Amino acid sequence: MNNAGSVSREQIFLAGGGEMGERMRAKNWGETPLGPVETWPPSLLTTLSIILNSRFPMFLFWGPECICFYNDAYRPSLGKNGKHPDILGARAEDYWQEIWADIKPLINKVFEGSATWSEDQLLPIYRNGKLEDVYWTFSYSPVKNEDGKVAGVFVTCTETTEKLAALRQLETSNNKFRDSIMQAPVAMCIFRGPKHIVETVNTKMLEIWDRTPGQVMNKVIFDAVPEGAGQGFEQILAEVYRTGKTFSASEVPVHLKRNSKIQLIYVNLIFEAFREHNSEISGITVVATEVTDQVQARVTLQDSENQFRNLISQSPIGMAVLKGPDLVVEITNETMLTKIWRRQQLEVTGRKLLDIFPELAQQKFPGLLKNIFETGAGFKENETLAFIDSHDGRKRFYLDYECTPFFESGKVTGIMLTISDVTEKVEAKQKIRAVAERLHLATEGTQLATWDLDLINFELIYSPRLIEIFGHQHKPEKLTHGQWWNYLHPDDRTTIVDKAFDKALKTGVCDYNAELFIQIKQCIG
Repeated sequence: MNNAGSVSREQIFLAGGGEMGERMRAKNWGETPLGPVETWPPSLLTTLSIILNSRFPMFLFWGPECICFYNDAYRPSLGKNGKHPDILGARAEDYWQEIWADIKPLINKVFEGSATWSEDQLLPIYRNGKLEDVYWTFSYSPVKNEDGKVAGVFVTCTETTEKLAALRQLETSNNKFRDSIMQAPVAMCIFRGPKHIVETVNTKMLEIWDRTPGQVMNKVIFDAVPEGAGQGFEQILAEVYRTGKTFSASEVPVHLKRNSKIQLIYVNLIFEAFREHNSEISGITVVATEVTDQVQARVTLQDSENQFRNLISQSPIGMAVLKGPDLVVEITNETMLTKIWRRQQLEVTGRKLLDIFPELAQQKFPGLLKNIFETGAGFKENETLAFIDSHDGRKRFYLDYECTPFFESGKVTGIMLTISDVTEKVEAKQKIRAVAERLHLATEGTQLATWDLDLINFELIYSPRLIEIFGHQHKPEKLTHGQWWNYLHPDDRTTIVDKAFDKALKTGVCDYNAELFIQIKQCIG
């Protein structure tokens, strides 16, 4: 060693280096195969200086016995309760017994003058009190001495155990994710990259596309399903891939080729950015549910409802639909509004029937309607008297009406009300009945005989006085036109009655008034 106050070359080369530099300077190297530091060649000191002052993990095998050196950056890879610090200055074969069979051929190759490279190599080592599987990416390079011969093996290395574990975990997670896609109850797939290449697709998505796996896998989606282009999906996918913002929409119309022809289907769609472990977007996850049947059913139902509403609105008789036990007016037509209710549409729609017409509560109709909800049985009645109030006062009606229940899931949810105003007909019948009664009283009082002829059966409908005039006390069961004809005098019949009868049949007008002779016979029939 140099005199006090001077700095030796060994001190210069082994200066610094943290813990391992301190250990190298403190170790009694005279007890090792290398001998005292003062005898070390410059090539070794230079290499150790590089190793100690690097923050990258480095190791050195020196000489034919492969004496071991390493720096602070390599130190964590040795773990605890293992080789550190005893391996410093020791023979490699004594301390790397568990991997010696793997690394000795590489060391030999370097001593022959060739460098090596190994990536993610499994080299189990003893550390932390046990043998652990450790993965390394490392390079063995030759270190030449002053004579130009290989004197050592310079090792730069990185432990990749955690990286590979993370990658395996990610791969496991991705596999589980892909398995969940393949087994999902909805159509799913993954597009990779900005060109949207089909990477994963499940059976349900293939059914929507009407394609086989071979027709779509690892292909740009718009090459695999060309009819999908030009429907706006290119822009949507590009936006999701660029921004990471999820796109979702319901009942999206899509034209796809199925069974060799283009068909219109409807799908609920979700496009979601697929992110790697570093949050970088690398693709798009697509979730689709075909709802064509539901949309078509709703459209059909809507068409049917529109037709139903049109039928009601165009009906010449009054019609209305009442919903729920409260009898809320949902639909009504113009006939009902103007002829019977005498109200405006806004006055009735969405309101309870009894709030609009409280006078009905005093009549029988609320009970009948309530019974329909309770029993599910419709009701029909003709020429029913009803009183309805409106802006022009109370009006009396005679109505033919029918109440038909609506069912949903077996339960009555509404009533269709159909009403015909037969007031004029009923009042006319009442007038006719009154006239007939007065005529009956008149004929009874004046002893007049009356008769009518049924032109279908040619039977006479007559009063008892007619038979009395013919000379009989008892009314026969039937009197035909021919029998009655025989009672007339032949001259009167041919000159008056036959001509008048024929004219009446042709024109409906009977315009004769004559005195006729009747041949009285002993019996009729």
